[in-house]
Amino acid sequence: MISKKLIYFRKEKGLSRYKLAILANVDDGLLSKIENNQVKDPKISTVNKLAKALDVKIDDLIDEGED
Repeated sequence: MISKKLIYFRKEKGLSRYKLAILANVDDGLLSKIENNQVKDPKISTVNKLAKALDVKIDDLIDEGED
């Protein structure tokens, strides 16, 4: 689930949700919804921005084998 992985990497980097949103150029409200699993299938462009801001591979955030 992207929400759990996103939260894990964000906290590992010591970033607040707001700071990550700024670094990734993603709306803070959208990031909140992704982390709270209200948006279960975010756009790949959004996930790519988040991965770059977190300095991880996009594959680290998404696992197509998950439900």
